Amino acid sequence: MSWNTAVGAQEWLAHVVEIGALLAGTSFVLGWIRHALGEGWIRLALGRRDAVGLAYGALLGAVTPVCSCSVGAIYASLLHHGASHRSAAAFLFAAPAVNEVVLVTVLIAFGWKGALWYLAGGLAAAIVTGRFAEQLRLRPCERHLHVLACTPTMRQAAWRRASADTLRLLRTMALPVVIGAGLAGALQAAQFDPRSLLAAIGAAPWAPVAAAAIGLPLHIEPGLLAGLLAPVIGTGLAMGTLISFTMATAVASVPEGAVLRSLIGWRGLATLSLWYFTYTAGFGLFVNAFWT
Repeated sequence: MSWNTAVGAQEWLAHVVEIGALLAGTSFVLGWIRHALGEGWIRLALGRRDAVGLAYGALLGAVTPVCSCSVGAIYASLLHHGASHRSAAAFLFAAPAVNEVVLVTVLIAFGWKGALWYLAGGLAAAIVTGRFAEQLRLRPCERHLHVLACTPTMRQAAWRRASADTLRLLRTMALPVVIGAGLAGALQAAQFDPRSLLAAIGAAPWAPVAAAAIGLPLHIEPGLLAGLLAPVIGTGLAMGTLISFTMATAVASVPEGAVLRSLIGWRGLATLSLWYFTYTAGFGLFVNAFWT
């Protein structure tokens, strides 16, 4: 493992711009629609706490191609504009793990059978994450986003109120975004290559557990995932181990943790991290047990 400060600085700046733009863009669009058309459209879908709301959250995530370090910004915007904790939590898992960019990469890398396993596991995990959002401490608004409860005067135009909402959210999330982007830059500067570790795992029965532990902290853009998977597949790992590593790499990262900590606190982050690790490792063990 080597260190490249220039690469780290470039990645930090790129992620500050990317996450900030996503946060501002999604917040403004959702705010404008909410103020101009009312909250009914959100409550009919993402505002629901039942199975329909969970499905909407997971499906919205499946068509939102963001990486793990960016999903926290959209998650905050959804909560701020009326999405329920459960549907937002389903989105939080699905968006980085099973979006269309990741699925195309998985299909090319693993074939259609591996892709079906991956898609089924990802959507199931998103639904479970949403269903047990309260137990996972994914209830951020009351304690950590209380400053967002203020609403501009109703006499202002919708775009002015949406702009005010966006600026308030940006001020609240500015420090976590900068810290998260810095961690993403540090990971890139370290130029860590997981192939040697994965090759050492081999066909050990506990291989999915190790693969999940290696993959969760890493930050990989969805479009760059194929470049990481191609040499990893050549190590001869079992399909379940490969799926554990891929889903863990896609669904979470150290930079995401910095953003989510500001929303759900340290206890919530610890609980969510444990759930992500348990699921990604357990699903890989399940696949290895039933499909060689």
